[in-house]
Amino acid sequence: MENQGKKDTSSKDLGQIFDQVIRGIEKHERYSKNIHQALIDDDPLVLNYHSHGEGEPFCASICSLTTDITHPPDHPMLIELAHIKGVGSDEKSCFPLMSVFAEKLHHFYHLDYAPEIYLNGRLFIPDPGRGEA
Repeated sequence: MENQGKKDTSSKDLGQIFDQVIRGIEKHERYSKNIHQALIDDDPLVLNYHSHGEGEPFCASICSLTTDITHPPDHPMLIELAHIKGVGSDEKSCFPLMSVFAEKLHHFYHLDYAPEIYLNGRLFIPDPGRGEA
């Protein structure tokens, strides 16, 4: 998946790739159980596009979002439910990749809304000047 952030990859191609990713998640005993339990618990799902270090490819995590006394709404805690390695090559690929993945999750799991996108653990704010909206 690492090359999926390139501009020559169409949304249709990305959609097919993320369909395969979701099928793989559903076959993974722990990931599938984690996601389905979060849905039963009515926990909101979010995507966290992140890197494990400089020069490393970016990964995507499907997470549940929780707030409590130690994690107020402006600093929620992300609980990783599933981890997908090598999704992108750089930070600028966050929105084009994760927006397609979020829509696929929205439809596959019949969510009320597409998961919010996080970048390295912080809410991602799209920049309309870069076509992110």
